[in-house]
Amino acid sequence: MNWLDSIKFNADGLIPAIAQDHKTERVLMVAWMNRESLRLTVESKTAVYFSRSRQKLWKKGETSGHIQQVHGIRLDCDADVLLLSVTQLGDIACHTGRQSCFYKELDLMSDEPSWQEVDPVLKDPADIYANIYKDGHSSDSDSAIAQTHNDNHNNKSTHSKFCKSWIRFSQNVKQPVQTLLMWQACIIKA
Repeated sequence: MNWLDSIKFNADGLIPAIAQDHKTERVLMVAWMNRESLRLTVESKTAVYFSRSRQKLWKKGETSGHIQQVHGIRLDCDADVLLLSVTQLGDIACHTGRQSCFYKELDLMSDEPSWQEVDPVLKDPADIYANIYKDGHSSDSDSAIAQTHNDNHNNKSTHSKFCKSWIRFSQNVKQPVQTLLMWQACIIKA
């Protein structure tokens, strides 16, 4: 039996994959994999995911340079979740410029629980995705869509450049929900 046959992919042929720092064991992000992306990850020893929004393979870091070198892969007891042990190049896994996508923590000590941002932005997304700002397109549209200006990003000049690039980029995007969200971000911040 092929090792891939031991995995319980969901009805869409996908399995959630948790990326964890190889040294610190901190959870960096969660993404999805299909058989092909998992096979390519094993062959290349770099993380390759499956983009649900674009329905295609996505090599982590192909736009940002924040590649994940894979040291090991574990399968959970139900065979329906993967855990990747990775070295995160550039120490940034999140499109917001943070080390981890899990940078919000629920404050359980107050009377009214609320989400608090507990991790700093290590690098401004505008700098990470500078090639998108320059020409308005990228080979990794999830990165372009995902790097919607986070709440800490208030530079109106950069925001204006981003929105102009987004207008050019969005003409080729076939993802109406993400396109609408980006237009809202441009209108609200303008």
